Parts: sequence; structure tokens; C-alpha cells
Amino acid sequence: MIYGCDEAGKGPVLGSMFVVCVAGNKESIPDGMKDSKKLSTNRIHNLAEDIREEMEVSVIEVTTHTIDSKSMTEVSVVGFTKAISQVNFRNCTDGYIDCFINNKKTVEDRLTSEIQVPENQKLHVVFGADEKYDIVSAASIVAKSEREKHIDQISDDNGQVG
Repeated sequence: MIYGCDEAGKGPVLGSMFVVCVAGNKESIPDGMKDSKKLSTNRIHNLAEDIREEMEVSVIEVTTHTIDSKSMTEVSVVGFTKAISQVNFRNCTDGYIDCFINNKKTVEDRLTSEIQVPENQKLHVVFGADEKYDIVSAASIVAKSEREKHIDQISDDNGQVG
């Protein structure tokens, strides 16, 4: 088993950020994985459904209140830690994380200490992991789907945004 973790909504000025961790066997990853930024909204939602049916998925919503109260590094560490902790990561041989700040070593050190990565597990913190690893693409797709639903709800409540 492996897991992958990514986020959507870190850069925008409106609404929550969503951090997602996906875990499962490589064979259970649905076909068609790509970085969510390269897919249409309909394709994102369809793939997100397929991923949820085939894999273990955790979704963490990081609200604007939380984003405004801490540094983005701290917000990301907390979000990624919670998302990873809510899947069966201890039974995985490898974890793939899309690096969320410029210092890869900081991300590795913080996550390793926060989630207590098992000794037999390799944690891969990679820039652009959502383009390189299907498991992280899957997390990216679910995160983007959740983010899009969130923005749609904000639009429904307040009028067109974005």
C-alpha cells in the first residue's frame, strides 16, 4: 500500500483550503490520473467519485479563520498531518507528499515528527508530485473537487464569485 497527499486552495484569497490524503494499492488507483490543474471540472468530479470508491480518502478543510491565524507553513503542516493520520498510513510502504513550501527538508522533518513515520516506510516529499505520481494526482483531484464544491456553495450563498 501507498499513500499520497496534496492540497487545493492554498493560493486563492477566497474560501477554505482542502488537504486530501489517498491510500491504497497501486492497482486500485483509477485510470486517468493527472494533476487536477490539467483536467476539466466535470472530469475532476467524475474521477473524484472513482477514487472515493476504490481507495481510502481523508479530507481536511482548513478554514479561512485558521489560514488567517497562522503561517502558511504551519497551516499546511497541520492540514497534511491530519489528512495523513486519518488514513491507514502505518500499513503503507511509501508516502508521497506534494511539497508545499520551498524547503523540502523542513516538510520532511515536520511531517516525520508529527505523524511518526514508521521505520519501514519511505516518505517522499517532492516538488510537483501531483504531476509525477498517480497517488498524489488522486489526492490533488479529490482536493480540487472538494474546493470546487466549496466555491460553488459560496457562490450560491453570496452570488457569483471567482
